[in-house]
This record gives sequence, structure tokens and C-alpha cells, in this order.
Amino acid sequence: MFGSHKTQGREAGLATRNSFGAVSLGTSLFGFDKGFQPTHEFLRHPYVLAFSTTTIALMMNMAFKSQGWSPAMKDEFIQAAMHEFSCNDPDYNKGGWFLLMSQASTAAGFAEGKEHAEANFFATAELISPTNADPLVVKAREAARNLPPPSDLAAGMLRVTVRKFLHATFPK
Repeated sequence: MFGSHKTQGREAGLATRNSFGAVSLGTSLFGFDKGFQPTHEFLRHPYVLAFSTTTIALMMNMAFKSQGWSPAMKDEFIQAAMHEFSCNDPDYNKGGWFLLMSQASTAAGFAEGKEHAEANFFATAELISPTNADPLVVKAREAARNLPPPSDLAAGMLRVTVRKFLHATFPK
């Protein structure tokens, strides 16, 4: 269907933003009147740039199976996703995003954001083995056990990665 890749891009951007929104309560980014409100500072943080870019790329490649897409379709998907993720922040355009990524890729927090995005994606997709002994997975399993039911590895992973980052970086 014509343009469906843009709709899928918006869905990927919203899902990625909701990964942060789901655990933003108790941070300066959450208000009971408006919910999760990504700020200029949040959108430009190296962790957030890495997490959002990695998550969106994984969704494009694995969830939406973009292998047969043209480069133009992939570009439109990513642009739609980034606009949705940023709540249409006018500075979060293609050129601005490339500049931010070039500056952030060597900054503190970038590698961790990428690792956390991969862990969250694979936990949500239920692609992590029950016998996986990676320290992050072990922490996520423990966190899930301490959450009210029905909590799973994905909920625990969000708690030990994204929630931990938000509460440390954007305290109330």
C-alpha cells in the first residue's frame, strides 16, 4: 500500500517514545496534566539518541521487514519515526538529527543507550533465552519478580534500563 511505510514509521516512533513515557512518572519529564513531555534537553541526550535510533532501526528491519524497501522508503520511514518520537520538534529534522548523532556517537551514554535499546527490543519480542545469564537480563528478571503481575521480562528490562536512566538524568 502506498505510504504505509510512513504510517509504520510513525508507529515505530510512537512506540519508542512510549518506552520512555511508560516509566517517566517521578521525573521532571512527566506531569499529571500532560503526561510524558520530552524536552529539548531530553531529545538531544546521547543515551536518548542512541536508544531511539537503535529501537527504530530494529523495528524497521525486524518488525516491519524492510529488507525489500528502497533507500527512499527507508529514509521516509525513519523521518516519520523521528518526527513522531520527538513530538514533531522542528529542530529534529534530518539534517539536525545527523548533526546530533555525529556529536553524540562518542559521548558518554551513547553506547549504553544502544545496548539498552537492543535489550528492551529483544525482551519485548521475547527473543531472550530463559537461560541467558547476561547481568542486565538477570537484573531485569529480578525487577520483574518484584513488580505487580502481570509483569514480564520486558517490564523488568524497562525498569532497570530506561527508568533508571530517566530518574538519574531527569529527576523531579
